Amino acid sequence: MDQHIKTLQELFADDAVSYDDVRFGSISGQLYCEAHYLTLKKMLLSNFKSEISTGKKPIRILDVAMGTGRSSIRMASEGIEVVGIDVTIEMMQVARKKKTSEIPLSFVQGDAFKLPFKTNSFDAIICCRMLQMIPLENYSIFGVEISRILISNGVFIAELWNKSYQSIRCLGQKSRNTWGLNDTFITIQQRRTLFGNKLVAKDIAGLGFPLVLPILGRISKKWTLKLYLKLTQNAFTKNWGESFFAQYRLLE
Repeated sequence: MDQHIKTLQELFADDAVSYDDVRFGSISGQLYCEAHYLTLKKMLLSNFKSEISTGKKPIRILDVAMGTGRSSIRMASEGIEVVGIDVTIEMMQVARKKKTSEIPLSFVQGDAFKLPFKTNSFDAIICCRMLQMIPLENYSIFGVEISRILISNGVFIAELWNKSYQSIRCLGQKSRNTWGLNDTFITIQQRRTLFGNKLVAKDIAGLGFPLVLPILGRISKKWTLKLYLKLTQNAFTKNWGESFFAQYRLLE
């Protein structure tokens, strides 16, 4: 696993400066990025309504594989304390340049499978666009680390590549080769046991079909985003969309 992580680190180091422009610079990329964040935010913050409304108990969130800080920066900009961790320092350097000094966001370079935090450190943990690049047999190891640093009844949200969409995305091939690494696809049912017995599977939100965004986005960005967000809770999108957010609770 150490060699796998090293390979990812090297690949993203080379990709860091152009990462946002290449993936999210187009109309479809901008719309996907917005829908992705709003869906994540809605799912995550629904668990902390009273804490947010009263302000009595500030919540602390860890963004694993924060990359260039797309989610971390926006969440911290809303006053939530966020810690971002990534194995690739070049990606975090891009995030640092985008961060304004006053927002509560801190950076840690580290391995997701050896998280450098004390037990019971976070109210919630998010992990986006990472696990599809990790071999399935290592998910349980990740789950142990997540369970260790979450508080009791804490929330974990993971973005998972949907196996039902695999044949569409890969045009019938068993897997797609990403920088020499095979993507890992997960079924809706399979998510229940991915991270061990302590993390109990709860809700899911589908992330739709990004292939339609370039077409619809040229007609109306606002209308397309509204439709795309509405479809995240649609049963067809949950089961057949490109990826989905899976929410877990740590057993008390």
